[in-house]
Amino acid sequence: MLRIENKLEIVFITYNRSKLLGNTLTQFLSSPFKDCKLTILNNCSTDNTIEIYKAFSTKFSNLNLVTNKYNIGANANIMRAVEVVELDYIWIVCDDDSFNFYDCDDVIDCIINEKAELINMGAHDDYVWSFGGRNELVKNLHQEGYPFFKASSFVPNNLFKIEAFLPFIISGYKNIPNMYPHMPFLLSFYSSNKNIYIANKRIVIAYTGTQDYNQKDSTQGWLNTSKLLNNRLDVNKCFFDQRKHKNYFNQIEILLACSFKSFYGKYHYKTIPGIFKIVSPSQKIIYIILVIPYIIIRFLVSTIKKSKP
Repeated sequence: MLRIENKLEIVFITYNRSKLLGNTLTQFLSSPFKDCKLTILNNCSTDNTIEIYKAFSTKFSNLNLVTNKYNIGANANIMRAVEVVELDYIWIVCDDDSFNFYDCDDVIDCIINEKAELINMGAHDDYVWSFGGRNELVKNLHQEGYPFFKASSFVPNNLFKIEAFLPFIISGYKNIPNMYPHMPFLLSFYSSNKNIYIANKRIVIAYTGTQDYNQKDSTQGWLNTSKLLNNRLDVNKCFFDQRKHKNYFNQIEILLACSFKSFYGKYHYKTIPGIFKIVSPSQKIIYIILVIPYIIIRFLVSTIKKSKP
């Protein structure tokens, strides 16, 4: 009889966060996945990550360490994770999230019997887990309110079949500068309207502490990633769903935030052209009515101030 350790490999991507890595490994000690092949993909850390590995290597039956020769960056390390596995399924785990392994039987069954190519298992703690146990077309789930795009952007949410990912290796590497190299593969599920399985219980919860990401770069990166979809409406859904701006007026608010940076300070004016292209024609009109006069007034005020002696 097949066992989960014959089908699934788990890769922990980490860089200079040995304390967090140790906490993550401790959680996995009491999980049904503890006998799977576990690999710490160390992005050339300079702290005591190797010592953490040594301390836990005697506690797991198959814990491995792979250290990159150079620090290739967190996003490239996601792609590197796919290269180091040999079994059918992979779960890429970050080093700073929390886990609840109380009920994983449905996920284990799904992997062993290959019932799905993509399994969603977690989200941020502000999301009520209300779609668990469903194996359905992703567009149907999204239409009912499942935040597929936002959930997909969270890397450890996605446990997937390696064979399905392979055709998207090149596009994944190309999307590294946009900070979401796994998304070309995951967006293909939406474009092709394929089935995904959602774990009965939320297994992983995203850590919401201080992140190193620059808001401007992550916004632009997600906009570029959203544009990998086929049409404007899908791009619109992807971009605004992930940013928690789903309704008509909140989408206008993002455009205003980009322009009125001195008031909002949240987004960056360089994202305006890209976002402007994906909003609806009526939103464009409202935006022009609101913003163009503002820009003209600011220009005139600035000119007058400069002309004064």
